[in-house]
Amino acid sequence: MIRLLKFGATEAIKDMQYLGEITKKIINTREMTAKKLKELGFMVLESKTNFLFISHKEKKAEEIFYKLKDNKILVRYFNKPRLDNTLRVTIGTYEQMDKFIETIKNIIKE
Repeated sequence: MIRLLKFGATEAIKDMQYLGEITKKIINTREMTAKKLKELGFMVLESKTNFLFISHKEKKAEEIFYKLKDNKILVRYFNKPRLDNTLRVTIGTYEQMDKFIETIKNIIKE
């Protein structure tokens, strides 16, 4: 299994054009998502990765987590000191993130 993963990763890196295209899509989608979340009152930590750490000034992360889960949208909730009001949101496709934004917008309005 490890050999297969290593082979796949090696072949992906060899195709630098594809890697560049995918990286650009992730960055654009991440920035669009961060902007929309900020407009909804979220604090969004600066990110250079394929995920965002977010928290809302009025809604608790745990509540948002369970409501997203009820809508079949999975994010990471950390029930730990200093992180207990934070969600980790992995960047998906543009369409997935658009659905995430629409769902979270409805949750915030409740």
